Formats: sequence, structure tokens, C-alpha cells
Amino acid sequence: MDDLLRDFLTESNENLGKLDNDIVELEQHPDDTGRLNGVFRTIHTIKGTCGFLGLVRLEGVAHAAENVLDALRAGRLSVQPALIGDVLAAIDCIKMVLQTLEETEAEPEGDDSALIERLEYWLSPRTAAADGAHHGTPATPAPPIATAPVNIKAETAPAATPPVPDSTPTHLQAVTDAMTAALANDGGVHAGNWEGVDRRGATKAESAAAHVADSTLRVGVDVLDKLMNLVGELALGRNQLLQLSASEEESPFAKPVQQLDRVTTDLLEAVMKTRMQPIGNAWTKLPR
Repeated sequence: MDDLLRDFLTESNENLGKLDNDIVELEQHPDDTGRLNGVFRTIHTIKGTCGFLGLVRLEGVAHAAENVLDALRAGRLSVQPALIGDVLAAIDCIKMVLQTLEETEAEPEGDDSALIERLEYWLSPRTAAADGAHHGTPATPAPPIATAPVNIKAETAPAATPPVPDSTPTHLQAVTDAMTAALANDGGVHAGNWEGVDRRGATKAESAAAHVADSTLRVGVDVLDKLMNLVGELALGRNQLLQLSASEEESPFAKPVQQLDRVTTDLLEAVMKTRMQPIGNAWTKLPR
């Protein structure tokens, strides 16, 4: 697999794993602008990188979801269950495409027009106006899609434009300089020029994210497993030397063996910590 594609898949899967929980929290706390901006940045990054890699289908779904999230950030729409459900449907579709992309290194064929149309429904002027007029009241869901978003097939006919009732309320770390430029120039998001967002706060958040990215390095699990096996062998050799040294009262190797014992113990603990993963990863999907 191409290194650029592999890094994109790894980063996207990590971000999407956290995204489910963030959106559920956003539904419970609609005024959490920080979390909303974080969700928007994740989808925006995926969309921008898809355009760079030529992933047309993935870019289309991500772009439609991004537009809805942008309308939420700008205050043109309000957070409500039906809208959140459609955004989650888009995320499910993105996950499905990413899974197939990882298995075959190519996007699966399919027609996402019904899902995209459902997302675009929220952006119509009448829908946005009705949502503003009925802010805080129970929402009337958008017309449902006939099939589940993640299972939309190429033969599925596009849904008709849903009528709007009068009372309807409603970083991927850059792998190359070219990718960095592509993301930075896409809507000015990475330059901290988001509409309705404090410029200084966005710049500070981006600086913090860049610092974290520069201070970490992704290492394959197979490499870490090999290191653990090698350290295990080293520990066995250390134990044998300790036994031999203890059998002699005045062994000239006593101090070097003690030093080897300390270093090996510290190394073993460090490698085991490196191989650990947060237990929270196991519960990320449960709130949804």
C-alpha cells in the first residue's frame, strides 16, 4: 500500500473512532462550540485529503457532512436529534468506504446521492428558516432514506427532493509539503480563519495540535512486538548472569551485572508501557 494512503487511513480511523463519542456529547451539550469545531475540523481534514488523493466518493460524502456542520457553527442551524442522526449516517458511510479502501486500496462502487440529498435538505433556505423559528422545540425529522446509508448500492434510485412542510423545524498530520499546502488552502481552515470562530483561539488550538503532532511518532505494532520479544530474551540472559554472579563471593563481574540488571528492568518497563493502549478505546463506541 502507498505510504500516503496508509497514513491517511490510520489517521482517519483514529479520528473517526473519537468522532462518534464527540457527536453524541454534542447532541447532549449543543452549546459546546469547542467540541463542534473539533468535529468540523476532523471532517474537513478528511474531505481535504480525499481531494488530494483523488477519492471522489469519500470526498462527496465528507463535503456534504462538512457543509451541515459549518451551518451549525455559523448558527444557521441548531443541534437536534434528526440532524445529528444524518451526520452519524454520513460518518457510517465514510467508515464503510475506508474499510473497503483498506482492504482493496480502491473506493467501492456505490451511489450516495440519497444520503447527500438528505444532508443537503438541512441547508435549504426554508429548512434553515423554519429551524430558526422553532429553535428549542421538538424537531420533525427529515424524510427518511429508504436504505441504510452504509449499504446504499449503485442501483438505488436517487430519492425525490423531499417536500418541506411549513412547520418543519429544523490533524491528519501532513505527510508531504504538498498535502500541507492542499489542506491549508482549503477554505482557510488551517489558517484559523473560520467564520464565527475567534481567530486567536483557533490559532492557539492549531499551534497546540501541531506541537503534539511533532512530539509523537507512529510505530507499527509488529515492531513493538519484536522489541518486547527481544527485551524478554535480554531479561532471560540477565537472570542467568545474576545466578552465576551470585554463586561466586567475589566475582569481578558483580558490579557490571548489577548495572545490567537495572538497565534491563527499566528497558522492560518502558517497552511494556509503549505497547499499552488506553482502556478507554474499548468503550469509545458504547455511548452511541
